[in-house]
Amino acid sequence: MEYKTGYKIKPYQTQVDGVVRFTDGTNHDLLANEITCNAYGYYYDKDMAVCRAFNPNNQIFKIGKSKSKFNTKKSLVIGSNNILSQNKNTFVAGSENVAENRVYDGSIIGGTFGKLSYDGEIVVGGGITGGAGTGTSGNNQFSIVSLTGHTRGDDITLKVQGDGLTEIRTTNNTVMIYEVFITGICTGGDDGTAGNHCAYKFRGVCKTNNDGANDASTPSEWKEVTGSTGTPSLDFTDNNIFHISVSGAANTNASWSAVVNRYINRTATEI
Repeated sequence: MEYKTGYKIKPYQTQVDGVVRFTDGTNHDLLANEITCNAYGYYYDKDMAVCRAFNPNNQIFKIGKSKSKFNTKKSLVIGSNNILSQNKNTFVAGSENVAENRVYDGSIIGGTFGKLSYDGEIVVGGGITGGAGTGTSGNNQFSIVSLTGHTRGDDITLKVQGDGLTEIRTTNNTVMIYEVFITGICTGGDDGTAGNHCAYKFRGVCKTNNDGANDASTPSEWKEVTGSTGTPSLDFTDNNIFHISVSGAANTNASWSAVVNRYINRTATEI
């Protein structure tokens, strides 16, 4: 492209995020102001103060050979044979990884044969058990899932990203080591003292049988409590569900947050 009359810089390169870099013939990493950007027919992003050839909001950027089904948006995929489906704000790196349908804001940060199943989840794929051969995504991996909730003297179950719907699922024929970190902070209420808080750590093992029944050992527990907020607990009594419950203190408002680390080993053999 030639220089437009009256302008000392011109477009040099369009990046994968749509940002246009300009050159003066010597320097090739210059940013244009709004007038110059518009003069060359581009769009000026005032929020980011950059000139764009396109808005990245509806784009999926792929480096390597991966597949995007349907309408995946605002996502970056690095590697090979990864599969996404109607995801948004998703990052995937590695190979043979899968992001489940309509999972948002999550990341598979490396490894192979990982599966992203929850909004906001972070996954490291563990590859194939025994080395060579075909693999199933999610059979062996480490993941981090966050859950939240709020008590007002009642009993609640914490939900993934506080969406009011999703709990952690267990998978048939799986042994899972779990670590659960839970904090509660009193925010007020008739009998509550703002600033009272508690912190708990639970660690244990759950085997999920072929029929979906959970067989969980009694977890080890560490806690530190200041004042009254409520009491969290773990519940594996329902098939294929990992409940994180909170019994709220009477007439007390409290905010709750849980982070769950899961170390998963799944077998094709019925257990």
